[in-house]
Amino acid sequence: MDAADGRDTVEPWTNVQVGVGGHAVAYLWEWVGDRPRRLRVLRSRSGFAAHADEAWQGVGGQFAVYEGEGTSLRDTGLAPLTGYCYTFFVRDDAGGWRELLRESVTTVAEDEKPRGRPLLHDGPSRADEVIGAGLGVVGLLLDAHTWLAP
Repeated sequence: MDAADGRDTVEPWTNVQVGVGGHAVAYLWEWVGDRPRRLRVLRSRSGFAAHADEAWQGVGGQFAVYEGEGTSLRDTGLAPLTGYCYTFFVRDDAGGWRELLRESVTTVAEDEKPRGRPLLHDGPSRADEVIGAGLGVVGLLLDAHTWLAP
């Protein structure tokens, strides 16, 4: 924690992976340490969020797609071959939100195989798990580490 302002300076997560399909984007991550953090993720087609509350303020076409302490998110109902901007915010020990990650992705064509890749990578790649989510055929999330296509 930074003593000057009471906010965390240590990254709370690791092994962040992204998977992209024709109608969905999925992220998997692992928490560092023994306590998860609260994440808020906003999505827009027009740019990244500057503040965690933009979705509630109607700013910049931002939509809240996730808030919680889990280890995965799946954003569905997206258009194929379309670019999306995701901004991840984490709640710090002082109770505020700080930006954690900005990621832009483009969904694939409906008939194209889903793809995945590591973003923040400190261990073995889990990209195959994200691809295995069956994003093109609406996969089923069993738990934080196992994806299974129907």
